[in-house]
Amino acid sequence: MSLLKPLLLALRNRAAHEDDVMRWLWIAWLVAGDMWDDETWHSLTEHTVRAARTVGALNVLPLALSYRAAVHVHAGEFDHASALIDESGNLIEVTGNSPLGYAPLLLLAWRGEDPRTAELIEAGAREAASWGEGRATGLAHYLLAVLYNGLGRHDEALDCRRGAKYEDLAVVGFSLMELVEAGALGGRPEAAATALHRLEEHAGAGGTEWALGILARSRALLSDGRTADLLYQEAIERLRHSRVTVHLARTHLV
Repeated sequence: MSLLKPLLLALRNRAAHEDDVMRWLWIAWLVAGDMWDDETWHSLTEHTVRAARTVGALNVLPLALSYRAAVHVHAGEFDHASALIDESGNLIEVTGNSPLGYAPLLLLAWRGEDPRTAELIEAGAREAASWGEGRATGLAHYLLAVLYNGLGRHDEALDCRRGAKYEDLAVVGFSLMELVEAGALGGRPEAAATALHRLEEHAGAGGTEWALGILARSRALLSDGRTADLLYQEAIERLRHSRVTVHLARTHLV
């Protein structure tokens, strides 16, 4: 990815202020997510964490650890993610920087074990909105949809449409994926079909195994018979060649 090289050079050479490095990291992360590019996510976070540790960039390291934790969540490596989230939190406490809420809430949503998860996600969105972070609203609805679909509460997941209302990078596509599943499994095929139509535009542009695997699974949810079977097989085969193990597991489940 073209953004990776200047980001790492800035870190290693101290050629940019750490706030500039964090801005590059944030942009690169969002663009890669919007393109369903799990390989870039992996490389970006792995190299940035290593470089930040090497040069002692304590402002950059917590963010890099947080994003690396999110990569582990998508890979189904929840214990690794939890350890990095704890390390990031400890560094933030020491440096006095603003807390990072995305990775901890993502992990909670995928685990689905804490009864306070929905409340914590909503509280995090309200706090972010208080300082003008409008993207947090869509992100919160995406996380809630992940949580509710995982718990089999598909009607509630389908109510999280605000995650797909705006064209937020690395939010709208993921939200549409959840809405397709919520509508298909919640007896709302029309809503699922509407979400699928938009998802085809977003994920289709990515062209990665992750993106194409999600598209195949989403289409399978709205198909039946031999067609559905072939689409599920395609989804499993494609996701098997990606790093997003959580979606491979979900494909087997549905």
